[in-house]
Amino acid sequence: MNDIVKTCKKHGQLALDQIILNRISPKGKHYLRCRICRNDSERKRLKIKYIKTPKKHEKTKLPDYIKHEDRNHSYTILNRFKLLPEKYYLMLKEQNNLCAICNKTESQLKKKSSKVKMLSVDHCHLTGKIRGLLCHQCNTGLGHFKDSIDILQKAIMYLKASID
Repeated sequence: MNDIVKTCKKHGQLALDQIILNRISPKGKHYLRCRICRNDSERKRLKIKYIKTPKKHEKTKLPDYIKHEDRNHSYTILNRFKLLPEKYYLMLKEQNNLCAICNKTESQLKKKSSKVKMLSVDHCHLTGKIRGLLCHQCNTGLGHFKDSIDILQKAIMYLKASID
């Protein structure tokens, strides 16, 4: 026996199989709704939502000269710093593949492949401006000092005092 449970303004009287749970209030009350109306409103809501929001992860095509093992790094610097791979490799060439601070090559190894990492992109956290390419040790060192000139000068004075 199909008992009438609810009435919809648009579709009239509804049987138990034509209604759907819309939500449950914090006090535990169940709110029911016409299945057809709820599906229509969900479709409209999702359509509006997807029209308004742009695609978040559109991958930019990388040039062919980038090696397969360097593609992850290239995508990262492109998305995180808006730095094109060509510009990164130009900076790398200008620095002779050396760290801008210590003038040494990168010695940190990748965890998965045990190959040497590429130099890190150093940037100002306030302005986002790219300053140069650093090895892992120099990059993390600056990060630990929070890019503060005052703290770095105090560290220099501390080191000089310990030598005397």
